[in-house]
Amino acid sequence: MSTPPSPVTEELEIPDVIERLSKPDKTEHEKQIAVLDTAIKKLQARSNVLRSEMEALKTNRSTYGGQIQEAKAKFASLRAEKETLILQRNTITARLRHTRNEKDSTVKQQRSLRSNFKFGTKEEFETAIADLKHKQETISMSLMEEKKMIKEIELLQTQKLQVSALSSDKGVVEKQNNNIKEMQALQSKKNEEIDVVHEKLNAQKEALDELYRLNDEENKKDQFPVLAKERKEIKEQLDEKFTALKALRKEFRDANDKYYNNIRLVRKKKELERQKEEESRKAEYEAKLADYETEMAKIHPYQHEMDLCDALVTFLENNYAKELKDVDGTVAEVSSVTVELDGMKPLQRKEEDFMILGGGKKGKKGRPSRKAKKPAKLALPLAQLEAFSTVGLLPPSAADAVPESLAAVKAKKVWFNEQTSIAEKPAEAGVESAAPAKVAASPKKKSNHNKKFNASDKDAFPSLGGLAVELPSWGPGMAPPVADEITVAAEFADADVAVAIEVADADADVAVVTEVADADTDVVTEDE
Repeated sequence: MSTPPSPVTEELEIPDVIERLSKPDKTEHEKQIAVLDTAIKKLQARSNVLRSEMEALKTNRSTYGGQIQEAKAKFASLRAEKETLILQRNTITARLRHTRNEKDSTVKQQRSLRSNFKFGTKEEFETAIADLKHKQETISMSLMEEKKMIKEIELLQTQKLQVSALSSDKGVVEKQNNNIKEMQALQSKKNEEIDVVHEKLNAQKEALDELYRLNDEENKKDQFPVLAKERKEIKEQLDEKFTALKALRKEFRDANDKYYNNIRLVRKKKELERQKEEESRKAEYEAKLADYETEMAKIHPYQHEMDLCDALVTFLENNYAKELKDVDGTVAEVSSVTVELDGMKPLQRKEEDFMILGGGKKGKKGRPSRKAKKPAKLALPLAQLEAFSTVGLLPPSAADAVPESLAAVKAKKVWFNEQTSIAEKPAEAGVESAAPAKVAASPKKKSNHNKKFNASDKDAFPSLGGLAVELPSWGPGMAPPVADEITVAAEFADADVAVAIEVADADADVAVVTEVADADTDVVTEDE
């Protein structure tokens, strides 16, 4: 038996030890219910048999049954007739009372009006008005007296009209008196009719009582009382059985509720224990997290970037020591020689406007070597490319760019070391989720030696990386990555190919420029 959750378990305190209760035996309960149901059905069947026998005895055992029914019907009709007459009399009485109230109100109103009049009849008012008018016309008087007399005449005329109305009201009062007399006569007649019906009703009641007496005397001689007594005993037994059935069901329901409440209590205890365990685990995790955050706070905010810079410096110094040494020697030699423009002579400002064209042919001078030594190309591993991207620098694409990249990495490490908070970290550098700048591969150019060289063309002198971005001040030839990329992995997957293609395109462009420059030099030499 399923019952709704009881809120009592939430209010009670959960003990440390909960005794598990056994589930009530529903089969045994149904057996007990079946025994009671069988007994109840037997008693009900016997009660139905007794009822049938008693009905048969009521119909056939007495000769006064029909007479009693007829007497009861006649008695009921006389009672209904009496009630109808009483209702009619009450209606007449109400009308009589209403008419009397109207008459009393009219008489009272007439009396109050007559008390304010100077005269009682219309003829008296007319005589008084005529005397006042004659006096006004024949006697000399002041204006004030004349006005006063006119007002008195008007008052008498008004009262005369009211007296006329009262005279007409006398007919109303007389009519009301006649109505009262008629209703009193009707009321008396109804009372007489009610008395007659009441006498008939009393006589019928006496006859009905006599029939009941004779019927009772006859009933004492048959088995009807015995059957009625047995039926009463069966009814008491049925009441006991139904009471026992209700008690049994209530007992099973209470035991079932107690069992399910015990289950809910056990589950509640387990839930509380689980909550306590989760809270303890959460507190332990938060404590470990706090210790971890404390330890992480001691580390420099850009320690990862600084470690990458150290790794890049070590990688460049170990793998490209020869290139670094050659470049250092070349720089030392170039710095000791004064740089002058080849084939040019410095002039003063006043001599710049004077020009002499050369005359005659001169011999051909020696031509410089057309082919210059190309720098060695570099193909860095993917890990180093990602490291350069993380610190916000571009990797070197040729051997002669290694010293500059090395200096830029060292400068970047110094910059990282000067930062004190991660909030100062630029959005485009040092964030692992931000993608580095995408190295777009230039379209492969077709060599067209017949095409005229244009120095103003933006593709005449492409950069080694193929990027058209503004270079920063802290890195020679290096640009910070753009934070517009979607995926870091996809960009670095093509990094080696893109760098190689760009370097190849750049070398091709430089070769074209060198050939054009050599061609121009030859033409000038021949002209000279």
